[in-house]
Amino acid sequence: MADAEVPPERLGSQELHKIILDFLDNQTYTDVEFLVQCGEDFVSFPAHRLPCAIFSPVFEDMFYGNAKGYNSPVIINDVTPNVFTVMLKFMYGSVCELTSKQRDVHFLLKLYRAATQYQIEALQCICRNKLATVTPEKHNVFHLLDAATMTNDEGIRRRCRELLETKTAEILANQQDLGDVSHAKMMTVLNLERVSFPSEFELVSWVFAWAANEHLRLKEMQENKTFRNVLDSVLGHIDLTAMNPSDFGRLLSNHPSVFSESEICKIFRNIVDPGCYDLPDWANANINRTYNYRG
Repeated sequence: MADAEVPPERLGSQELHKIILDFLDNQTYTDVEFLVQCGEDFVSFPAHRLPCAIFSPVFEDMFYGNAKGYNSPVIINDVTPNVFTVMLKFMYGSVCELTSKQRDVHFLLKLYRAATQYQIEALQCICRNKLATVTPEKHNVFHLLDAATMTNDEGIRRRCRELLETKTAEILANQQDLGDVSHAKMMTVLNLERVSFPSEFELVSWVFAWAANEHLRLKEMQENKTFRNVLDSVLGHIDLTAMNPSDFGRLLSNHPSVFSESEICKIFRNIVDPGCYDLPDWANANINRTYNYRG
């Protein structure tokens, strides 16, 4: 007679997590269904209420709290299916999916938002720690700035600003198109004290190109805004008087109807003789920006 297999006295955490995860993967004894919106369709995630309730006070209240019960399936329309997969697997003890995404800043941000939404503190902490170790680069610096704001991490914010100051032109050129540059990104650049642009003219030209693209985008959305309306939101953050007369003339040639004759006259006089004449109300001649900055 063969000897019976003697079970271990105590299961380790890894073995326990594997058993629980197998119940999820095999849909064994599931007692709740999540329907996660994906475009016009929904992706089904059968799961178990207890693990979800252990990690998320939101799910705990939904499934076991004072509410008058819950409706199954549970509709999730504020998290994408790929983010929900990682969040759900985390509540079952698996971080494999998270590890494979640890350098994807955009994904980590979405996961952090989801963990915050459902109050999964352990997952929030992991996301913050991973975001703090990501090196700012041309392709991710704006996403990392969003992360710094969301997590209130001054270290991330400082490293991003240093890169933006020394690689301003390269980073903006790396954006796939001007439509990728939101107004918030634009203001981040315009609030820099140092930029890698050779002069204010290059920066102003880029701002005007962005405003033209933004105007077209808003027009397609049937928003009644003129090019000047869009430009007004950023004009106070550029210094037209820092340009030389030739560059200002080039700007006017490219955008002949943006400024009134009175505005042009006031700006030009202050370019030739700074402070000799009142500027338009929106103009700002007190921007002390450093150009050609390389660190």
